[in-house]
Amino acid sequence: MIWGKNMRTKKLVPNKLGIISVISISSMASMLPVISVNASTGLNVLDEIVVTARKREENVQEVPDAVTVFSGAKLESAGIKTVGDFMVLIPNLTFQDGANFRSGAVQMTMRGVGNGESGWAPVTYVVDGVAAGSIDAINSGTLQDIERIEVLRGPQSALYGAGAIAGAINVITRKPTNEMESKIKILHGKGNDTQVSGMVSGPVATDRLYFRVNGSHRNSDGLIKSASNGLDLDFEEHKKLSGRLIYTPSDSLEIDFRAEYLEEHNGSTYQEKIASTDIHLLDTFNSVTEPRRRAPGVDDRTLNKFSLKIDWDFSWGTLSSITGYSDLEQQIQVGICWDDPDDPAVDVDPITPGSQVGCTFGPVVGSQAVAGETVDNLFDALDNFETITQDFRITSPGEQNLRWLLGVQAMEREAFNGFDAGIIVAPNDTFVNIFPRWDARDDSWWGVYAQLSYDITEKLELTLAGRHDDNTYENTQYADRDQSLVIQNTTSDGTLVNTVQETKTAFQPKVQLSYQWSDDLMTYFTWAEGFRAGFFASGAFTAPEATTNYEIGVKGSWLNDRLVTNAAIFHIDYSNQQFTSLLAVPPFRQSVTIPETEIDGAEFESTLSVNEYLTMAVSIGYVDARLSTTGVQSPYTSRWTSTFQADYFYPLNDLWNLNIHGDYRYHSSLFLQRNEDPISMVPSKDFLNIRVSLTNANWVLGVFAKNVFDTREAIRTLAAVGPFGEIIRGQNKPRSYGVELQYTF
Repeated sequence: MIWGKNMRTKKLVPNKLGIISVISISSMASMLPVISVNASTGLNVLDEIVVTARKREENVQEVPDAVTVFSGAKLESAGIKTVGDFMVLIPNLTFQDGANFRSGAVQMTMRGVGNGESGWAPVTYVVDGVAAGSIDAINSGTLQDIERIEVLRGPQSALYGAGAIAGAINVITRKPTNEMESKIKILHGKGNDTQVSGMVSGPVATDRLYFRVNGSHRNSDGLIKSASNGLDLDFEEHKKLSGRLIYTPSDSLEIDFRAEYLEEHNGSTYQEKIASTDIHLLDTFNSVTEPRRRAPGVDDRTLNKFSLKIDWDFSWGTLSSITGYSDLEQQIQVGICWDDPDDPAVDVDPITPGSQVGCTFGPVVGSQAVAGETVDNLFDALDNFETITQDFRITSPGEQNLRWLLGVQAMEREAFNGFDAGIIVAPNDTFVNIFPRWDARDDSWWGVYAQLSYDITEKLELTLAGRHDDNTYENTQYADRDQSLVIQNTTSDGTLVNTVQETKTAFQPKVQLSYQWSDDLMTYFTWAEGFRAGFFASGAFTAPEATTNYEIGVKGSWLNDRLVTNAAIFHIDYSNQQFTSLLAVPPFRQSVTIPETEIDGAEFESTLSVNEYLTMAVSIGYVDARLSTTGVQSPYTSRWTSTFQADYFYPLNDLWNLNIHGDYRYHSSLFLQRNEDPISMVPSKDFLNIRVSLTNANWVLGVFAKNVFDTREAIRTLAAVGPFGEIIRGQNKPRSYGVELQYTF
């Protein structure tokens, strides 16, 4: 079957998007779909891609949402190994890896909807039906053994929960089968980066019990060194092990158990101090602006995940239960002088000549400090999350005019985060705690949801969806990490309490009409309201946020199914936008809400099978997100994003094939703050990745280069840290390259 065939029909209602002020096109390519030969025409065509975006199997061209799909083959050919590798290829999605602070501190913005630090992601990130318990858990080691990744843009709260205000990312891993299989992969790259991974899968009892085990280890010196002493700052060591058991006691019952363990030991907080607020220095990367550290910061993380999924088929539908548990523990320890006290770039201090300027807690002497003098400043922080989730749902059969789904979800999350910040004093490196800040949080959610799709006519489909959420948030502040002394807080009526509590209920409706004009062309209209929960950060509560969304889209197949083209235009009314300003002094972050934001944009995708050897895909995204009160550009939002990808496959002989992949991406300028201060502007950037490999039935031998142009950009900034207006800047990774060898048994 080819794209666009065997479709229930769909319709577009009259244009309700007259309020859209800017209409542009962006593309969202379906990323290297499989090519086959049409038996009737003899031409190469793009095969159908089946997704579970609406919790049932459907052709992606039937789903009335903007969906980008990465197949397992695409992930392999493009060398995609982390969430950041594929997120940067999504139109209207800006992703910044926050590893220069700590591994879990990512920043992402989809269609102008971003995230606050310590808050929730703008998308719900789901792996085999279980949502991530925090934004910190999204960037969790190497992607392994993936069947496909589905990226849905636009609010998906009804089916994916309150965090899906801007979309959802659905990750589906490969299932074990009756076939015994195994493989091993070895990679070596720049920075002494060595990665080894392996997989083994097969039956324990044929047709009844199956297993799949994956393991990986990475050890890298990193690509960024301290300019003062040459120490490795962005080193990485990952250990990951996952296992899966599927038991099918009958044809109608499947029990799926997954477990995963991740351990990381990474470099932390290797931001650099820029000498002044000169707007040109933010985008200058050389030996003068490189980070300088007396000792590297350390980020230690462990993540344990378990899930149990049960699917029980009946004649009237499928009953599903998905239980998830995760325990994420994170600790960073780093000096917060933002320079090397033993060899400072700025060696002037108005109080103590010869000591460093810009440390958080006053003058620092360094390793030559004598008794009573400060050696360094220290930041010792924890960000831990323990989460339990439960989802029960009933899903009707798919091949009928009326299709429905009904479910209930619950989540309980306990978080403990905070830090001790102070000075290290000679001669015994005694730590003096100047600013402790510790908070225990408890988030409890439950929600009921439903979706109904009905074929009004052979070509017209109506979809109604809705979700009711009830959220409770609690925060208790402590004077120390041992939680031995509670710091009471004052409520709005003046009462002193140990624990502060906030509650919120919300209803998130969604209405869609889709029309199938022909076997190859479908249009749709969506109206939906999105919701994202609030959160406590450093004891202060950041209010929940909401959106009202309007979208018109078209999905089509052309040139005898060799060309697939999808497009959408949208308008979003966005209230209480969550944003976090980063500070150079305790508590180091300040969460705020932006009252009103207006967002207009559009998206377009196109994938072309040029011939039996070459497939090309293009993506161009546009979003105009403006703060209603000031008219300035929304933070962390590029107005333009685009990608171009090409995959070339050529059989060299009966045994060996040549595979060449290239992807180019571009984003226009963006601001790292909620105002258009020139010092926070990141100019437009472009990136190129290339991968070439030789393959046969068992072997893959490849070479790759990432960030071929060696494009550098600022990731985020902090406030001034010294008397000369110095600021703190994070940076992305420089160019890297390497070789990879894989053998399948």
